[in-house]
Amino acid sequence: QADALGVDASRMHIAGHSAGGHLAAFFACDELAPLLASAHILSGVVDLEPLLHLPVARILGLETIQQAHSLSPVHMRPRHGTRIAIAVGGAESDEFKRQTQELAGVWKTNPVLILPGENHFSLLEHLKHGVPLDQSMQICS
Repeated sequence: QADALGVDASRMHIAGHSAGGHLAAFFACDELAPLLASAHILSGVVDLEPLLHLPVARILGLETIQQAHSLSPVHMRPRHGTRIAIAVGGAESDEFKRQTQELAGVWKTNPVLILPGENHFSLLEHLKHGVPLDQSMQICS
């Protein structure tokens, strides 16, 4: 639809946090989507397999490991040419930190930006000013 709207998708920069981080990461890998300029993933849920052990899996329609893997960006690769930045709060849960580090390792991105003392929600305050905003600006230029 980008073409129909007169949007040059190759100049699009996306960012997402938590479930939105999953969407940003997934979109960066989607061969059927327009090529993005960059994706900024903030504490993204990029590995859905752990959700299989929670009641939310049924709500999401996740029933098998194969489904979880096929929808998990950590098991995909970003499209060539899309710049990637990844950040996580230092006070996040071990699972968010694990998924963030695993994604960076698998995708071979720049080092993960870890914000000491920041949790899943306070991390977002730094998008108004601070290091995550600087990280976004770097991948957008």
